[in-house]
Amino acid sequence: EYRPGSDNRVADALSRRPPEKEFQQLSITAPLCLDRKELASQLCLDPDLVKILRALTEGQVVEGYRLGEGLLFHEGKLVLPRNSKFTQQVLEQFHAGVIGGHEGVLKTYKRLSREVYWKGMKKDVEVFITNCQICQYNKYSTLSPAGLLSPLPIPTQVWSDISLDFIEGLPISHGFDVILVVVDRLSKYAHFLSLKHPFTAKSVAELFIKEI
Repeated sequence: EYRPGSDNRVADALSRRPPEKEFQQLSITAPLCLDRKELASQLCLDPDLVKILRALTEGQVVEGYRLGEGLLFHEGKLVLPRNSKFTQQVLEQFHAGVIGGHEGVLKTYKRLSREVYWKGMKKDVEVFITNCQICQYNKYSTLSPAGLLSPLPIPTQVWSDISLDFIEGLPISHGFDVILVVVDRLSKYAHFLSLKHPFTAKSVAELFIKEI
C-alpha cells in the first residue's frame, strides 16, 4: 500500500513508488534471424540428425531431443546442422554482433549454448574466434613475457652436481611401480632405483644414501 512520505517514517523504494506506475522488465537477448523453412530442410541433409528426426517421427524417445513446429530441439535449445550456413551466422552474431563485443571463447560459448546447440559447438567457437581478424588485430596477450633461459653451470668434478627425477605410472613389478633416476650431470652416469607408493622424502633420502 502506498503511503505519502510524510506519513511513512521508514520509507523505501517500493513505498515511494506511485501506485499508477508499473515496473517494466527489460531484457537483452540475441535475436536469431533464421529462416525456419530453410533450417528444417537443412536438418534433413545431416545424416546424424536425420536418424534422430526419423526416430522422433516414429514416436520413439531420443534422450534430450524433441520436435517442435517442424524444428529439432536439444534440451530446449534449437538444433543447427553443424555444416550449414546457420552455424556461421550465429557465430558471427554472438561473437561480433552488437551484444557479442568480440568477447573470448568461454563467454561467447556460454551465451551461444543458452540458445542453440550442435555437436562440436565449443570447438567451432574456438576456431571462429582464433580466426577473427578484429580480435587478432586489437587484442594482445596479458601474460608476462617469459624470461631468458639460464643454463646451469658445468660441473668441475663427477658427482658434485646431480639431477633426480621420478618415473611413475609403471606396471607393478615385484611390488615396485616407481623408478628414481639419479644422473651425474658431468659424466651422465645414471642410477635407476626402484620405489613403491607411498614413499616420503625420508625414505627417498635413505635409499639415496644406501645406493648412491
